[in-house]
Amino acid sequence: MVIGIGASAGGLEALQSFLKNVEINTNFAYIVAQHLSPTYKSLMVDLLAKDSPIKIKEAVSNELIESNIMYICPPNKNILVEGNHIVLMDPKQLTYGPKPSINILFESIAASKENKSIGIILSGTGSDGSRGIRAIKAEGGFTIAQQPQSSKYDGMPNSAINTGNVDLILDVEVMAKEIAEIVNYPDKNKPASIMNEETQVYKNILAKLHRNKNIDFTLYKSSTVNRRIQRRMAALKITNLSTYSEHITNNSEEIEALFNDILIGVTSFFRDKDAFLELHHQLEKLIKRKDNKHIRIWTPGCSTGEEAYTIAMVLSEILDKDFEDYKIQLFATDIDEISTSFARMGRYPESALIDIDKSFVKKYFTVKNDEYEIIKPIRDMCIFSKHDITNDPAFMRLDLIVCRNLLIYFTAELQQRLFPMFHYSLNEKGILFLGKSESIGSFNNQFKIIDKKWKLYEAVYMGQKVAPLMPKSFKASTTYKRYELERESNKSIPTVSEMMVDHIQRHIMPMCIVVNDVSDMIFIKGRNPYLVHPEGEMTQNVFKNIHSDLSVELRAGLHDCKKDPNIVKTQFTKVALAEQNKFVRMVIVPLDNSLTNDLFLVCFQEEEKENLKSYDIIDNINNNSEEVERLNLELARTREHLQTVIEELETSNEEMQSLNEELQSSNEELQSSNEELETTNEELQSTNEELQTAYTEMRAMYEERDTDAQRM
Repeated sequence: MVIGIGASAGGLEALQSFLKNVEINTNFAYIVAQHLSPTYKSLMVDLLAKDSPIKIKEAVSNELIESNIMYICPPNKNILVEGNHIVLMDPKQLTYGPKPSINILFESIAASKENKSIGIILSGTGSDGSRGIRAIKAEGGFTIAQQPQSSKYDGMPNSAINTGNVDLILDVEVMAKEIAEIVNYPDKNKPASIMNEETQVYKNILAKLHRNKNIDFTLYKSSTVNRRIQRRMAALKITNLSTYSEHITNNSEEIEALFNDILIGVTSFFRDKDAFLELHHQLEKLIKRKDNKHIRIWTPGCSTGEEAYTIAMVLSEILDKDFEDYKIQLFATDIDEISTSFARMGRYPESALIDIDKSFVKKYFTVKNDEYEIIKPIRDMCIFSKHDITNDPAFMRLDLIVCRNLLIYFTAELQQRLFPMFHYSLNEKGILFLGKSESIGSFNNQFKIIDKKWKLYEAVYMGQKVAPLMPKSFKASTTYKRYELERESNKSIPTVSEMMVDHIQRHIMPMCIVVNDVSDMIFIKGRNPYLVHPEGEMTQNVFKNIHSDLSVELRAGLHDCKKDPNIVKTQFTKVALAEQNKFVRMVIVPLDNSLTNDLFLVCFQEEEKENLKSYDIIDNINNNSEEVERLNLELARTREHLQTVIEELETSNEEMQSLNEELQSSNEELQSSNEELETTNEELQSTNEELQTAYTEMRAMYEERDTDAQRM
């Protein structure tokens, strides 16, 4: 367990009082970030070590963290935790925040130790540490602030408390005892009932949250909610779930505390830099193919706004001098009003900018009262508002949806509802950007993969869109249906052109389907007897639904049409339907207008047997040779299709051969590296033997000296 302690003015006295009550022989390590003058030598270690029951030492970079030691950050350094080691860093140039940064320490502890982290804010001025305790709490750790009334300077404790992210407000004299009880709480009392989301008490707690905050947490993963309930119970020293349920009933403040605990999230500027580099590339392509200068983006679950502002900065980089020519609307939403209010101000501590390129900081931030503020053009681009993605209507006509690391908190049932909504909200070829641990699941018919590693997807055109029905909110679908009814009632007398189109649809082209580039059917017209529904899981793949006698012809025709985008007509094929035989061919037409790229219209044309001669398909067929001729035609078509498959396979084999050669080359390099490592290992072993020999000689000398001393 790593305990981070942040202090500023008045922190020395608070630390001395804290240390008087620290127990020895615990499994705790303490790391202190005390604001110090960067130009004077610190006497903190000497002053604290006088009456301390544990070891006090100045931190050294890359040293292993050990228990029962308090590490003090030296002046003019930032202190971090990476794994189980301490890292000291020189502050960046043009830095305006206090040193060492408490936020940087706390955020590193949260990232490395997760729920084995505790953050303590002691006496001091300013607001350093307020962001860091949010990170610790988000990872399941505990946060403590010194009682402002007992603080010499109450600026930092009050700032932390006002964020709503402090679990306990205590006098420094009792902190050590409280920490020991909190850490031992899960071992002494493991409330098994909490781990069962079906218990009535658990449901009652969620129902109380729903009534008070109008958020249905049954749609969130029970493991997440359970962990947050356990945290609150540990902080309150409540060991029984029913008792906690009663406590919530009698204390509205606790409902607010639990609500904030569940909602707290982790975000940062340019999280996963390579992902944003790929997004930059894809947004460039999307903007180039747009026929207007209106860009609409939605970032649900925006938290404190870092990711929304990151998208705005990426857009600014892409548009550059043309930025003013575009109308940009970036909707950033969250159900936590505290987070959206913070995001709306656009002010962040120096620790939030630690991973941002210096050129971006200089270009997009200004310094204001020891904080960094987003410049006004970027702030004006972002519209922050409260929005419940599980209940409220979605934003429409979007070019990009950024929903990263939000879906991981939702149940599979809720995720199944959200993806159709995302598809409905996006324009054709709009982009969906998910987090590293998220995917589109079974909705690969609605989204096409752009980048599998960084979870970028493109909305696939599916024909006329119908608003998905969302529980508790039918506004979008109701409005859409009402519009359709009004349009029907306002129809006037049809024109000649409309009558001609209607006649063609009913008599010349009564049966047709539209297929996308991944062979999924997205539109079906007419009652088509050549489409079947096989047993098993439902699928829109045309080859799984087409009559088996037509499958080979359709596959070959679609292949030819994709290869050379012209109209393709297949041969007439005899198809057995129920008690009669039909002769049918398919006409495949690429739909090549700007709105329907990569779509193909497949029309089914039927003819009577006696009319087939007019097509020069089957000629001079008599009763004796009809079956033989039909088989010969089918064999010829199969050979042609097989030849195409063979050519594609040969191309793939050549690519595989090239890839295999690259892998062999890589293998040789790895083998060479392995040999070098073996050589290094032998050298180390030899060095070890020499050290062992030297140690034996020194030990012999030491024993000989002891013997001589005893004789004297």
